[in-house]
Formats: sequence, structure tokens, C-alpha cells
Amino acid sequence: MGSPRASATGKSWSSSSKDEWCKPPDADKATAAKQRYEMLGYAVDKLRANPRSAVYLDGTHNAWLGVDDIAHRLVKAGVQRASGFFINAANYEPNDKLLDYGTWISQCIRYGTSAGGTGHFERCASQYHPANPHDYGTWALSRKWYADNVGKAAGPLTHFVIDTSRNGRGSWVPKPGTSYKDAQTWCNPPDRGLGVRPTTRTGNPLVDAYLWIKIPGESDGKCDRGMGGGTDPERGAADPAAGAWFEKQAAELIQFALPPVALPPVALPAGAKKK
Repeated sequence: MGSPRASATGKSWSSSSKDEWCKPPDADKATAAKQRYEMLGYAVDKLRANPRSAVYLDGTHNAWLGVDDIAHRLVKAGVQRASGFFINAANYEPNDKLLDYGTWISQCIRYGTSAGGTGHFERCASQYHPANPHDYGTWALSRKWYADNVGKAAGPLTHFVIDTSRNGRGSWVPKPGTSYKDAQTWCNPPDRGLGVRPTTRTGNPLVDAYLWIKIPGESDGKCDRGMGGGTDPERGAADPAAGAWFEKQAAELIQFALPPVALPPVALPAGAKKK
């Protein structure tokens, strides 16, 4: 679901936790979340004071927080005063799901801040309801909810950017019959590929850019799929530390890139003829 870090919206990594706060030793549980949103809002205002700045807040990704949850968090963090939000940072989710997810977040922000739905973000459809996150065919149910409830609402929609650095082949699922205590699908999954190259020509009015936020080839950490021992059973060796260069993964990202990477022509020896 992403590397073990706090998201920019004030939620610790574990989506199962009900505590909406980061947990430094001196944090007061009663006030930490409120203070975090205030700090984010302050940062948005300070950075946006520079007319040449572009400021995007963390919108997680479609295999993590529900649309209603993250939309509400983003509003509390000041996203309507920012340039927008970013999704899929350092992750592998495919563009088709991310485009739905980002669009629904934008529509939920509009719904939850409009006269008809003020404050009621929990009503928003998401990848979890009425859709089934594991059956993309059911996502049409959530699209219909937005068409029926937000499609003609007045006001601009919030823009977003997508990290496509490693999502060319989409998210990873262990092979059938493989049993891990924690598959860690976000951590150096094998045979993933580079995604759409960075561009602002996205063809979608809500998507400001496809970006490579995560540097392709940087390790996600020492993954052990919950099995302990320090070895990644998918690779038969220990992975490099988080942020360190991972040559094998970099080679996989090029090999399985989608769209494919155009390799440079091979220089022929003098006098040799191309076949």
C-alpha cells in the first residue's frame, strides 16, 4: 500500500488504524491530527504565495484510503487553496484505476463542499462501495453515483497529478499457491515496468501531469514478505535498503516498460554491414 510513512494528510501507514494522527513521542492524541492539518494548510498558503509555485497534497492511491475518506482529509488540509493533489506516489497501481480514483476524489470534494452535500463526504461512492475494489467491472456503479449526484453540480473540480514511474504493468499479485504472511505488494515487486513518460500533455482536463515522483531503480526497502530472515523470497536474496540503488529492479522496469523503452541503436564495428 505504499512505504511505511505518514501520508501528507495526517494518516499513519496502516489503513486499519482508526487513529488519525502521526505518533511522535511528544504528540497529544487529542490535538495531533488538528495540528497536522493546520500545519499543512499553513504550508499550502506559504508556498502558494509564490505565484510560480505548484503545490499538490498527498491523495494516496486506490488500494489504500477510500475516496470519501481522502477527499475529506484533503479538504481539511487545504487542497482547495493548493494546485491539487497527487496520487500513486512510489506505488504501482494502474492508470485506469488511478484515473477513476482521482476523478472521484475531485468529484467528492465538490460534493462534500457544495450546498447539497456540505460536510457529508461519507455519502460519496468509492472504490469500496458500491464498487468492489477487486472487480474493476463493478466500478461502473461508482461512476454512475457521481454522474447522478455530481455530474451537473456547479463549480470547478480539483486537479491532480499521477506518479507513473513504475506502474506500466500495474500492481503485483503473488503467483497462485504462494503463501506469504504479508505479500508486501508495494515493496520491490518483481517484473514491474516503467509507466507513461513524464508529461503535461495528459489528454485529461483534470490531470495536470504524469510525473515520475519515485526515482525508478530506487529500492522500496528490505522486503521479506512477512517471512523474516532478511531475504526477499521473490528474489532469493536480500533487497537493498530503502532509497538505495537496486540494479536488478531497474533492469526489470526497463524490460517490462509500458509503453516500451526505445533502446539506443547499437554501434557497428567499422566496415560491418547491418543485417
